[in-house]
Amino acid sequence: MKAGILIFAALALGLNACGTQSNSKTAAAPVATVAGQPISQGLFNYYLTKKTGTAPDKLDAALKASLLEDLKHLKAAALVGEAQADPTTEEEIELQRLELLAHGAARAAGVYTSPSDAELQAEYDRFKSTFPAQEFHAAHILMATENAAAALIVKLQAGADFAKLAREDSADDSSTRGGDLGWIAPGKLPAGFTDAVKLLKPGQFTAHPVHTAYGWHIIKLVETRAAQAPPFEQVRAQLLINLQQSRYERFLDSATASVKIANGR
Repeated sequence: MKAGILIFAALALGLNACGTQSNSKTAAAPVATVAGQPISQGLFNYYLTKKTGTAPDKLDAALKASLLEDLKHLKAAALVGEAQADPTTEEEIELQRLELLAHGAARAAGVYTSPSDAELQAEYDRFKSTFPAQEFHAAHILMATENAAAALIVKLQAGADFAKLAREDSADDSSTRGGDLGWIAPGKLPAGFTDAVKLLKPGQFTAHPVHTAYGWHIIKLVETRAAQAPPFEQVRAQLLINLQQSRYERFLDSATASVKIANGR
């Protein structure tokens, strides 16, 4: 493994935060050497910009000198680390290199360019089309075991008050509200819970305990109402993330299709 790789990896994670990239291939005398290994002008310029957020030619000489000392120390430490690197370290560096190059290629392909208003509106329309038609006001009683939950269902079927049992027996903090969970926003509760509440009519509770990662639930539907998708501006930032993620996935598919791939044996 070449000595410069460790320095490259140490800087790799900061690349996306920096809009200025240096041309490291430009032939130029190094700004310093550490144990005979050069620190190129391109690397130094990139380091300056990454650390300060300012173009190198806008920095004063004293700050540049101080940051060069920092970079030389980093280079020296990396050389020591290289001599001691275990396979896990080398694999981490290689993974960072792959991610850096992949995101660089994606950036060049326009993956991260700002989407148009029309693209964002289309994504919002798609989001609204998948939004559930209803949301539910529900209550529950949470128990640690199926048998304990089933025993409470027997009491409820015999006429026991749901809120009273929830205050006495439920294992979560909704017990202070008689098990009331309020209005459940779509996707905010486990699928098993949501699936079960959809089968109920207002005033009904589940005839059998419902299992989720939290435990065993007895669920009561209080009321339903038409769900309203959040307004465009409220979800604009998430729409942007979704669009760029979709673009990146399409870019990965395109890149994969452009090369020959075979599994190792």
